[in-house]
Amino acid sequence: MEEINPLVFISYSHDTPNHKKWVADLATKLLGNGVDVMLDQWDLGYGDDVPKFMEKGVTEANRVLMICTESYVHKANDGQGGVGYEAMIVTGEIVRNLGTSKFIPIIKQDSVPSELPTSVSTRLYINLSKEKDFDVEFVKLLRELHQAPAVIKPPLGANPFRAENNSAPSEVATKSIIESSVELDFNSATVKFYENARNILASSDFVEWRKLIYTARVKVNEAILAWRNEHEQTLPNDWQQILPIAVSGAATYSPLIAIALAGVESGQTKFNNQRAILDDILYPANWNKGGRTILVEFPTTLAFVYQGLHGAVCFATDQLDIAFNLVSASIEFPDFRESTSFWRHHGAMGWPDAFERKCTTAWSTLSNITTQWSWLNTIFGDANEFKVSLCAYYIALNLYEYIDTLASGNIDVLSKGELRIEIPLCFEFEDRDIKRKAYGLLTKNPEALINLWRSRNIDDEVVEKHWDSWMKICNAWLGNVYQFGFHGEVTHKKLINELLSKQA
Repeated sequence: MEEINPLVFISYSHDTPNHKKWVADLATKLLGNGVDVMLDQWDLGYGDDVPKFMEKGVTEANRVLMICTESYVHKANDGQGGVGYEAMIVTGEIVRNLGTSKFIPIIKQDSVPSELPTSVSTRLYINLSKEKDFDVEFVKLLRELHQAPAVIKPPLGANPFRAENNSAPSEVATKSIIESSVELDFNSATVKFYENARNILASSDFVEWRKLIYTARVKVNEAILAWRNEHEQTLPNDWQQILPIAVSGAATYSPLIAIALAGVESGQTKFNNQRAILDDILYPANWNKGGRTILVEFPTTLAFVYQGLHGAVCFATDQLDIAFNLVSASIEFPDFRESTSFWRHHGAMGWPDAFERKCTTAWSTLSNITTQWSWLNTIFGDANEFKVSLCAYYIALNLYEYIDTLASGNIDVLSKGELRIEIPLCFEFEDRDIKRKAYGLLTKNPEALINLWRSRNIDDEVVEKHWDSWMKICNAWLGNVYQFGFHGEVTHKKLINELLSKQA
């Protein structure tokens, strides 16, 4: 197999000429040891956009080295990094967006104890401060970058007392490893797949990536068939009993979903387009097309869960275009006779059969899924941050549907308020603080949102003119769906005005 050299981006503050030279010497030493390096001193020319260079570096590199001098730490904690060379500083917001495992703190300080930026304060670091320890610490860094640990965990041995158990193995004991882990502790199994995916992404090894997907594909297919076989004849009629079963069914696919989300999270163009996973989700091998609708159409429920998680990761990592590419893709759903845009499938966007065919039930299940799928916190940090990203994604989908309505020439119907909304607005009943943060996350990248209509040759004036009519339709939808009605303004009522004012 052809060796793939890891690529690192070096983020540092331009403290002194001597410090700049020290950084360049470190980069040279890395290059000499098989590590490719992006460094402003080499790769940034006069006339280049400095913030864009930093954004490209932290996004495309496998790892980011944060050279933590005292000055660097203070600037990172203060959020400095907007202009000039200070854009080389990796701020806490960027670390949260891209995932802390990508960043390696490198201590270069005289002070004791050493300081780290708050965003990576609990992370293991490399200390290159003392010349006498430099070589030892540098080897540690090389091993981490090349994914070559000095100590390898030995394999797990067999149970020495297994022969003492003379009873016949139970049916559960004879299940496949992945099925047992899904049923009993799927979080641990999924975390392992996710960590393996992150390790492969660090080296951009596409061959190993495909092998990992193949392994997960085989295992999850075994698990979903076993899940269906278990519930085929005993599926209850009460929704309170069906919902936990449906969530456990979705969990069988969590290893494959975790790999796909890791690819999206990486931001690497070779890995962040995870459209192909929908073929595995919608068409499980040997899936029986007969039986109860909830089971037959369960792949669509899986697609609903996946698109929600996919969209949330895209917004958490500022990759709006990747989210829109998925929902706009032409998909051949098993229950449709011809391909249709993903977002136009009622079940896949908010009304899946296995979640009571109700958007409120589907939203509640999806938005609270971290309580059962704790492995998602590895990506988002905690349940609230996941909800923030999910809400931002669905607000953006509402804008996307509005733009598509304009592009389709349905302006007269829109003005009369006779349109049926395809994408649910259930995020409006999340906590106010969640919605406030979601709106802030959404509007971080106004250009990407404005491009939704300009790329389709729709004038700003047209978008602005009919927005109030769209908001009235949204209010009416919320009033019809929720028993006690909806009071107050839609969260993104002022979105168009704010986006266009930023362009003025």
